[in-house]
Amino acid sequence: MAGACVAGAFRGPCGLAVAADGRIGRVAAHAAGHGRAIDLRPSRCIAIPAFANAHVHLDLSSIPAESLPRSGFADWIEGLVAARNASGSAAGFERAVIRGAEELLRHGCAAIGDIDSTGAAWAALRRTPLEGVVFREWLGATVGPALAAANAAALAERSGAEGDRLRWGISPHAPYSTSAEVYATAFASARQHGVLVTSHVAESREEEAYLRERAGPLAELFRRWNVERRPGGDDALSPLSRLASLGPPRGFLVVHGNLLPAADLDACARNGWPLVHCPRSREWFGHPSPPLAEAARRGVLLALGTDSRASNPSLDPWQELATWRRHDRELADRALIAAATRGGRAALQLPPAELRDGEWATFQLVEPVDGADLGADEWPAVAVRGGLRTVALFIRGRVAWQAAHLPSLGGADLPPPG
Repeated sequence: MAGACVAGAFRGPCGLAVAADGRIGRVAAHAAGHGRAIDLRPSRCIAIPAFANAHVHLDLSSIPAESLPRSGFADWIEGLVAARNASGSAAGFERAVIRGAEELLRHGCAAIGDIDSTGAAWAALRRTPLEGVVFREWLGATVGPALAAANAAALAERSGAEGDRLRWGISPHAPYSTSAEVYATAFASARQHGVLVTSHVAESREEEAYLRERAGPLAELFRRWNVERRPGGDDALSPLSRLASLGPPRGFLVVHGNLLPAADLDACARNGWPLVHCPRSREWFGHPSPPLAEAARRGVLLALGTDSRASNPSLDPWQELATWRRHDRELADRALIAAATRGGRAALQLPPAELRDGEWATFQLVEPVDGADLGADEWPAVAVRGGLRTVALFIRGRVAWQAAHLPSLGGADLPPPG
């Protein structure tokens, strides 16, 4: 079985062998004697790295975006909270997590950064082959230090018990919904216990108005709910600058960042804070476009997210890439692909999954939607314009999903839960 490298991908007939320990045994060479050989002949498939979705809310997968208000960000939040409160039991949220996970697997996603607001995600995700980080969401005005420390310690302990496939993290929700005290406690707990932390930051104009003036639709919403949020810090500061004064650890994942000024981009680069872009969620709300090309020029690690089904028609990284490409003409096609694959894994501090000997055999087989042959340098341009689709997904050497029209690749040979 001979193979040829195609600019970071491998196309059939392809020499790609998966060793018994789930790592790539030999690439672009004869596969005999190096594990299970995957022969792509006579298909037009190519093998490329699997997607990493660095920001998703799987427990909201049963709440469709079209059921929620689009009259403004605060109205959407109010509608989402009501829908989530009405959606019922822990079992229902677990079903939503599984539904969202299955959708991601069908679209070539192997790794996630999932925001768990209900407590349902961990148990559900252990029944899937997905890798990644489950970020337990914190929000509100106060959190007891003793409770927070115990919570973070439990997260770290459970992560260790799971190995390196799934880990816990902490997600203080957003500066407009979560106090400075909660953020400071989350950051301290993350540093103490070695867990990742993430937050929605600088997402909307409404957030900006509330933080600077305690005015606008969010202020009105909080008055209706009879709650008060005290973000703390200098009202003239940007949302990320406020948080920076509270000591986020290295690796703090900044989600959205649609309104980040240049100084905040420098802070992200200097402190190793990745920026996670959610293209279709941003488009759905009509938020400003984040300064992604400038962020990349300044050395910020970029990653891709889908956000939730509550602000997105699907959890499809292919569509995220196409939307990103449509709104961003500065970054190269390969930069977008990198953000959706190795950038997300790096942001989530997961082991690399490149198409190289000795790396984890985590990759997807894809084919052109129109059935055409691809030249050696064509696939990234086709990928970011919606021209490819996933037909099989491998995670750590095991088949996580495959399309019905493919010959059997070994069945759903998944690792046991936990």
